Amino acid sequence: MVAPDPPSVGCQVALAIRQLSATMSRMDTTSSTPLLIRARRREHGLTQTELASKLGIGHRQMIRYEMGDSRPSEEVAVKLAKILGGKETDYRPELEHERALRRDTRELELLRAADRELRKRLDDIEAALARLLSEH
Repeated sequence: MVAPDPPSVGCQVALAIRQLSATMSRMDTTSSTPLLIRARRREHGLTQTELASKLGIGHRQMIRYEMGDSRPSEEVAVKLAKILGGKETDYRPELEHERALRRDTRELELLRAADRELRKRLDDIEAALARLLSEH
């Protein structure tokens, strides 16, 4: 009888990612981002409608960003940084964490695949060893 395996590194990473994600979802979304968007839009002499058009979004969505009722997506934050200047994280502060989470998720998937491959190889080695022992 084989003893159960201890939690793999992949499982430990997955738990940490879930905990980080839960923490991020509870974060206070009030910030100076709406004020920054409005101020930089005005500095560039753009109306809400003009900026919305450049971003490829509707005027009402632009109003939501400036009122703080909605947060720009990653794609919109990238466009805002190009149009108004600054960094993407100026317009979506959690963006760095989101990107790190995606990177960690990809690494976790690779670790899980490697873990499966190693377990398969170990099973093959154990089967070969059992055959050798039964022959002698």
